[in-house]
Amino acid sequence: MTLGEGDQQVTLQWKGGLPEPRLDGNRAEYPEAVPGADVIVEATRTGFEQYVAIKKRPAATVYRYTLPLRAEGLTVKQQPDGSVLFTDRRTGQERAVMPAPVMWDATVDERSGEHTRRVPVDMDVIVKDHDSFDLVVTPDAGFLADPKTRYPVTVDPSTSALSNVFDTYVQQGETRDWSTDTELDLGNPGTKNANGTPRTARSYITWGTAPIADALVSSAKLSLWNFHSANTDCKPQAWEVWSADPATTTSRWTKQPTMHTKRATSTQTKGNPACGGAGWVSADVTSLAQNWASTKAPQSTMGLRAANESAIAPWKRFNSANATSNPPKLTVTYNFRPRSGNNRQAGPPYAPDASGTWQVSTTTPTLRDTFSDKDGDKINGTFEVVEAATGKRVGDYLVSPFVESGRAAAVTLPDGLLKDGTTYRFRTSPYDGTHYNLAWSPWTTFTVNTGHRPVALPDMPQALEQGATDTLTPLLSGVVTSPAQERIRAEFALRDENGKDLSAVQIPDAWVDSGSRAATQVPVGALSSGTTYLWAMRACTDAGCSAWSYEQELTAREGSGPKPPATKTLSLRGDTLADATAAIRETTPAVKNTQLTLDADHTIWLAPDLTKVPTGARITKAKLELTPVRGTERPVEIYDLLEPWTAPHTGKDLPDLLDEAPFADAARLADQDLAPVVQSWLEQDSAEGLTLQLPKGTKDTVVYHSGLAKDAAQRPQLVIDYVPAAAPSRPQDVRTTPGHGGLLATWNPPQDNGSADEDLEYTVAVQKDNGTEAARLTTTTPYAVISGLTDQSAYRVSVQARTAHGTSPAALSEPVSTKSVPGGAASYRDIVQQYLNARAGLLTDRYPTAAAALAAAPRSASFANLLNAQAPGLLESRDLLARHGRSYSDVTAQLSDVLVGVDIDGAVFLRASVTEAASLNLDGTSETDEGHSQQRFTFSSNGGAPILHLEADAPAAETVLTETPSTWTGLDVAPPQELDADQVPDEPIDLGADGFPVDEAAGPVPVALRAAAVAGSGTAKWATKNIGTKWEYQQDCTNFVSKALYYGGKMKTRSGGRKHDRAWWQQYYLFGSIKNKSYTWSGAENFRRHMTKYRKAPSVSKKNARPGDIVMFKWKKEKVYNHAAVVVGNSGRDLQLRQHGGTSKTTLSAAIARYKRKTNYIERVIILRPKSRG
Repeated sequence: MTLGEGDQQVTLQWKGGLPEPRLDGNRAEYPEAVPGADVIVEATRTGFEQYVAIKKRPAATVYRYTLPLRAEGLTVKQQPDGSVLFTDRRTGQERAVMPAPVMWDATVDERSGEHTRRVPVDMDVIVKDHDSFDLVVTPDAGFLADPKTRYPVTVDPSTSALSNVFDTYVQQGETRDWSTDTELDLGNPGTKNANGTPRTARSYITWGTAPIADALVSSAKLSLWNFHSANTDCKPQAWEVWSADPATTTSRWTKQPTMHTKRATSTQTKGNPACGGAGWVSADVTSLAQNWASTKAPQSTMGLRAANESAIAPWKRFNSANATSNPPKLTVTYNFRPRSGNNRQAGPPYAPDASGTWQVSTTTPTLRDTFSDKDGDKINGTFEVVEAATGKRVGDYLVSPFVESGRAAAVTLPDGLLKDGTTYRFRTSPYDGTHYNLAWSPWTTFTVNTGHRPVALPDMPQALEQGATDTLTPLLSGVVTSPAQERIRAEFALRDENGKDLSAVQIPDAWVDSGSRAATQVPVGALSSGTTYLWAMRACTDAGCSAWSYEQELTAREGSGPKPPATKTLSLRGDTLADATAAIRETTPAVKNTQLTLDADHTIWLAPDLTKVPTGARITKAKLELTPVRGTERPVEIYDLLEPWTAPHTGKDLPDLLDEAPFADAARLADQDLAPVVQSWLEQDSAEGLTLQLPKGTKDTVVYHSGLAKDAAQRPQLVIDYVPAAAPSRPQDVRTTPGHGGLLATWNPPQDNGSADEDLEYTVAVQKDNGTEAARLTTTTPYAVISGLTDQSAYRVSVQARTAHGTSPAALSEPVSTKSVPGGAASYRDIVQQYLNARAGLLTDRYPTAAAALAAAPRSASFANLLNAQAPGLLESRDLLARHGRSYSDVTAQLSDVLVGVDIDGAVFLRASVTEAASLNLDGTSETDEGHSQQRFTFSSNGGAPILHLEADAPAAETVLTETPSTWTGLDVAPPQELDADQVPDEPIDLGADGFPVDEAAGPVPVALRAAAVAGSGTAKWATKNIGTKWEYQQDCTNFVSKALYYGGKMKTRSGGRKHDRAWWQQYYLFGSIKNKSYTWSGAENFRRHMTKYRKAPSVSKKNARPGDIVMFKWKKEKVYNHAAVVVGNSGRDLQLRQHGGTSKTTLSAAIARYKRKTNYIERVIILRPKSRG
């Protein structure tokens, strides 16, 4: 059932479908829709009401049911009173409300006729994606069990929305607008105008028909409340329904819309008190609704008139849409045919050759195709297979199980049908349970070749997600993997709703490591608001490209953006804002009197007392205000102090304590927002202060009042706007994935963390179906693996976020049931462990070849293809390191927090924390090479044997993007196509012919400096100590480097727009309550440009590199630098690195060797030294 029109609709559904209803006027009753209960739907004035009538006391202790809900173009938010508010995503305007549900029993007060025994009902909103939600309704268990309760018990969550109906009537002799009247009239009332003409009336109703555009309409009924009729003899009187032009508020009898074709006639008549009184009358308007559906008009109009306008008996009056009850109703039963499949594939290994023929390696291949259905109905596919040479059909038609719209429907051919070495073709046709698509798809060709060793093509992208659809530059993303575990280029295609490529739109490719989420942004100007598009992606390496992914629908809308948060203001002045004038060329102490002087020889120093800022406050704006005594205000430069300015506060000492460049370009104080500076003082726990200076060449003098001015209003003040600390908001998008004896819970962080504190912690509680708690744990990551649960049992998860400032409301998941996996979980763990051990053995030379490694593993048949694809790269890395005197030893791989389950596509997966460690030996010493990651391994089967074929980063695969712009936070997006590393010169270190760093002679010893812009040792210490800190981005390398420089090295922020290379900050101004970061903070190429162009960071040689320097990497086929790491040690022949990406503890040589055999190898390495002051 759908309310609303256009791109703002609320559709209430029923999980699992409904039985055939019993219809009675505006009431539809679905018997036994749940055990022991009926679902009842009644149309109302502004929407509909949906009840559940529980006919008998439930046997289960906890009785609940789920109502799927779609809210296109609307934001859904549960209110404190339990109601659910629907607001326009673009404007924030309230569009609909679902009141807090209640329940009552069959007890009725004899006098009032009301149900007096009422209690509230618990209802939770579960977010599934940006348009889909589940309402989990849990009736009061105590009320249901109370002996006083009389059954049936009715549970009532109802929905109201703005009507989509316009109606009016025109009457001969009347010159006014009747669209606001509460009635609609038709026929001849028997009265006449002054000129003797009859006062004949006709009515018009306009309906929102966009939801049925191009639909298959099977029935349509118009229902009108007839409260008055002129049939004094009680005989039925005919009235007609016509197709008509739209009516407006200017429609009159003399300017009435044209009625074109009579579509229905009804003789139903009510309204005469002597003939039974008011009641519903109806007309069968199926043919009219079918016509509307075929024309695809967003709005359609019908005209109503008496069959005989000369007679008086047919005169009728109906309630209009403005009546307080019983407005006009149009009930349409319709369905859309499912769309033909658009992604036919055959496999394994699902790899087409250059001609587009799929090469399959088994005589029992799986065929699959992807269908979609506009109604969201589940779909199955019928598959026909023929011999390519003869066209003869092979076996019977194969029908897949029903799958969700947009998912792959698949069939596996039984043994004995296909012959090795033979080429076949197949085609498909979908069915949604009501209608077939009337056409077959085009043919797709595949060849059976069981001896064919497949080329290690990348896999088809998985886990596609789109985000920021509240903007016209949304994000497209998916997880890309390759058996060879190499760098992958993700390509994206954008098409119109009919599948036609938008060739003029150039979407940037994204380069990532195998197993990562590749993301890109649709460029400005490519999309129109509210228009539906299709998009897909594929993964490419030198071996070729994968198949295109399943097409996804994309509808972006230009939203109004997030609402600014409520802020408070704090003014620091007088005792809380120290100030002084410093003569910067003199050794005399600073002057502290009633005035502050600013000219070429004097600077102004100010230092705030930030103890007045409440703990956890998020700074949104900070302005420095000074009152001039004389002189004209000029643009000034504001410099951050790197170290305290200590007594005796001599002016000549002050310049050596300043950052090497101003926070922002010179501007008037009113135009400089110091929010990032103040936020950094709070986060770095250092507020040494700042200085004001005139730009070089300025000869003016400006004198200001100081903090000692008699008039307090004239004293300098730092005005700070901040969001006060509060409890975090509810975690978002809680999802649960069942497994063998456990489950995985994932969620998105709260939209509002509540404070500037970064110590967000989650409490995860697991409840059994009867409401008792099965497990509870705390974590700092937005996921949790819960083990020790009973198989084939139902559980649901609640998640709360907490900080020192409070605890959020709980976010609930849908109930899921744990389930065993075929063959048992232990067998899949054995396969993964043996695979990791075999891979480690190749690196250490324990196994000289892949064949030797496979021979030593009992379960090698399950991962032979994967290991064979990786072996050449592993062996080349091992040999390259050996040629330079390096070798691995003591390699281990450990699995923990293991969960084995079956995903939504029916594939077995194993999710685990994987810790891989090794010693990299050189010249009798060893360095640790260690990585810790959350990995997801996916299996297919061939004749029942599990085949490990995908290895991906688990958080990347589990990502859920939201429609808001803030979904950018935590996602590394492909740089614009125009960005190129060669636009900014670099000075890479020397690499030999084999790509390995050249050993260099020692350079000059760096001179010790009195004050440094960045403390290198602090940077290195922070990186070493915090290597396990949570990843904020899925490619978190540059964010980790920036945090090490910021928190450890105390590097100061710089002002500028988020995308500008001058900027370097993290602050709260853009999304209000969400910490946002400049591109230079989290993007490798942007960071390099910032450091070289705006901080003048010099490049140093490998030999002279020292702790706190930053190493940056550029791959051969990628246009920009894409990785960064922190130097924490230099042995003379190698650098020790700490990084977020790959192995977290590694060396420069190991990082380069990892990609050596690849054609997309690391071609350039630079080492930047965050600049010190001389």
